[in-house]
Amino acid sequence: MSTLEQCKKYPGAVFQTELTIKKQYGSGRSTLWEFIALADNDKDTGEIQGIGVDISRIKDAEEELIKKSRLLSASAEIVTKLNSIDDWHSALEQTFSIAGRVVGADRVYYFENSRDEDGEMVTNHRLEWTENNIEPQINNPDLQNIKWSDTPEFMEPLKKGTPLNTLVKDLPDCYTKEALMVQDILSILVFPIYINRHFHGFLGFDDCTDEREWLPEEISFLKTITNNLASAIERKQRLNELEELNQHLERQTRYLERSNRELEQFAFITSHQLQEPLRMIKSFLTQLEKRYGASLDERAQNYIRFASEGAVRMREVILDLLKYSRVSDGEEEHAEFDLNQLVAEIMAQNGKLIMEKEADIQYDTLPVISGDRTAIRLVLENLITNGLIYRPKGRGAELTIDAEKLSDAWKISVTDNGFGIKREDQERIFNLFERVYSRDEIPGTGIGLAICKKVVEKHGGEIWVESEFGKGSRFMFTIKR
Repeated sequence: MSTLEQCKKYPGAVFQTELTIKKQYGSGRSTLWEFIALADNDKDTGEIQGIGVDISRIKDAEEELIKKSRLLSASAEIVTKLNSIDDWHSALEQTFSIAGRVVGADRVYYFENSRDEDGEMVTNHRLEWTENNIEPQINNPDLQNIKWSDTPEFMEPLKKGTPLNTLVKDLPDCYTKEALMVQDILSILVFPIYINRHFHGFLGFDDCTDEREWLPEEISFLKTITNNLASAIERKQRLNELEELNQHLERQTRYLERSNRELEQFAFITSHQLQEPLRMIKSFLTQLEKRYGASLDERAQNYIRFASEGAVRMREVILDLLKYSRVSDGEEEHAEFDLNQLVAEIMAQNGKLIMEKEADIQYDTLPVISGDRTAIRLVLENLITNGLIYRPKGRGAELTIDAEKLSDAWKISVTDNGFGIKREDQERIFNLFERVYSRDEIPGTGIGLAICKKVVEKHGGEIWVESEFGKGSRFMFTIKR
């Protein structure tokens, strides 16, 4: 029922209505009117009086507030999409759709810069969203490998970081204008995308139905979207680089693991194969010395002695290599065991050496730990015997074994008063065949500490040394609790 009909039906009543009064030329103005009907006897005719108030500014403010609210809501939704980039392509498509619809664009597109085979800068159409009635251009071959030099009117402002906001008809006659007109584009708004100060590409918004003048709040919104897109692209690049690095590291790790297995297997097989010839050499040298020793001169006897000692040293190296390969190949048999009992066994087995070195070995109450008992024994035995052997003549050996409880591990220490180790040698001594002293000074194969390191690392721990040259060393390793 119209306002006039209501006034006739209910005389004396007051009615409100909103009317848009249009001028002969120009836009209309919104007014709020209040009407009252004056009664008439025949009720067919009557007088209507009313008063109107101009509310155009109120309506404009309401519409602007609604629009800003929509832009803010769209901005928040786009940020969420770009931050959840499990499906990168889908996230971009949704971003373009949201941005295009909220500002009423006909087409949203993304171009990416690169160099062609000749090293010349080009730009390529990568992604696009269009309204239903607009013909897509994503498969247009003319929008691939566009040379910057062919479109200076378009690319130069973007290279300088300046958005391009123009009506197509206002562009000078050039390749760019012709290409845009072929696509029925009337106005464009294009923002450059910079990543790490590098001109990466651009994001564009087309209007194919109106010669549009973009509002400041729309430009601000779309600039924010472009900045968010630049951040998302940069984050995606970093994730891709990280993924490639991880894949490379995984390949390298698999290669090293395979190489180590092959090397350890080679060492194991070779060590086994070498033992029999060595036993034969030692046996024949012993027989040679026994049968003909009396008839040989001193030089010949020295030759036999050197050869025998060399065979013994070679056997020691082979046995230590076998220990090393077993540590590398073997599966850990974890169980709880008492360190006090283990240290007592090591001291009993090395009782003769302890007496020779006049050693004083102290250890407080040590904990019960979990690990491969046989392997941990190798570590402690190496550290204890090293502490007994590596010392100046005439200095009695003093060793202390203790343990400290850490948050997630036990730190076990073996402290001696031996030669000490120079700072520059404190890391390399844990490498295979590394020696600080020559065999003439101190016997050994240079494998013991490498075995210690391998065992500790297989238990998820670390091993290191603190030492003052000439005063002694403190070897420490951790075993997870």
